[in-house]
Amino acid sequence: MRNLICAACLLALVSGCAPKLKFNETKAIATSGDGVWTGSIDPFSKDTVVKVEATSSDEPFHIFILKSEDVEKNEGMMQGGKAPPTALGSQLNTKSATFEITAPAGKPVQFYVVPAKAKANVTVKMNAN
Repeated sequence: MRNLICAACLLALVSGCAPKLKFNETKAIATSGDGVWTGSIDPFSKDTVVKVEATSSDEPFHIFILKSEDVEKNEGMMQGGKAPPTALGSQLNTKSATFEITAPAGKPVQFYVVPAKAKANVTVKMNAN
């Protein structure tokens, strides 16, 4: 019985240690008005590989992933369709983007999506196991 309890505790401990992220949302972003879609990922306890997928059913877009601390100083560059040198990952002028980034331990990460030309309906999916 004691071994069974120890095994259950160990299983719970191991399964709780893995960083997990499942994000899947769609949003319409326009070139007028605010025209930006951003979202944050809470920091992981260790460096974590995050798979990023983004698609648009209509118009192309730009997507950037940065540490949250780098977003504000690079907003103008991203709105102009240019990837900042501090970007962890990006794809420009695309209707379909798939890439991986490594989210640094202890640092919140942010995605930043802007339309390339006109209003775009964009779906962003991010997963980490």
